[in-house]
Formats: sequence, structure tokens, C-alpha cells
Amino acid sequence: MSKMISVLAIILVFLSSCNETGKIDMEEHKYAQYLVDEFIESLNNQDKERLETLFSKNPLDNSDDFNNQFNALNECIGDSIVSYDFDGCLATSMSVDYGDKTNMIRFGFMVTTSENETYNVFIIAYNIDTVNEDNLGVYMLETANSDYHYYKSWQERMTPGIVVLKSEDIASI
Repeated sequence: MSKMISVLAIILVFLSSCNETGKIDMEEHKYAQYLVDEFIESLNNQDKERLETLFSKNPLDNSDDFNNQFNALNECIGDSIVSYDFDGCLATSMSVDYGDKTNMIRFGFMVTTSENETYNVFIIAYNIDTVNEDNLGVYMLETANSDYHYYKSWQERMTPGIVVLKSEDIASI
């Protein structure tokens, strides 16, 4: 009887930890999907203000003129996104220091326009930051019309705001 109780207790602990991890993952995935949907709606409606609300305060304060960035993004992709491909894959970097938490989410997706052009979009966002709430939201949104494998690493490209990658951002081989 005591063995049965021990086995049940171990199973309950295991299932509880899986559920908690799943819950955290689900929240990150929901947030990423929300950002994808809002990005597409913002561009298709040419709604700069809607897109701007996704960004955290710090990149808006520390980036070049958001109007010019939005215009460059709109010139690159346009306002005719007809489909996207987001497989739900994302990377996270959680930091915990004396109870303070920061979680950076990184993910990419592809959009296709009505002109049958495809573009890669890469987003870095913070969904948790108990140290500085001004970091919550999108830090960087970048796009390119060619394969990301040719560009420098995201760590080298990390720039606040909206970035439209150009040929000079391609890594030398």
C-alpha cells in the first residue's frame, strides 16, 4: 500500500511539473501568435499607431524615428500580406536574479504578399521583465527579402525598433 502511494505521489509531481511548463510555453506561444497577427493587421491596414503599441518604451525612445522605420517597412513589404507561415517555433532566454525575472522571446515567420513576394520577419520581444517594465513588448522587428542564413547573427544585428535588412548586413563568407 505504501509503494502504491509513493508511486502515485511521484506521478502527481511529474504531471504537475509538465502542466506548469506547458502553461508557460503556451503563454509564450500565444504572445508570439498575437504579435504575428497584429503585425499583419497593422501593415495590411497601414496602421502605424497599431504597430507602435506592440513596441516597448525603451526601443521607441532609443531608436531612430519610428515614422521613417514604419515607412521603410511599408515600402519593403507593402500592405498586401495574403498569407504567412509561422510554425510556432520560438526561442526564449529566461533570467532570474534574486527573484527578478526577465524573459526574451525570439521568433521568425514568413509572409507572402499579393505580388507573390516572400519576406522573412524576425521579432525579439520581452514578455516578462520585473526589473524594468519599460522593456515589456517588442524590442526589435526586422525583415528581409532573402534567406536569413546569409545574414550576420541576430546578436550582431540586434537594434531597437524596426529594421529592414540590406545587402550590407550579409555576413562575409
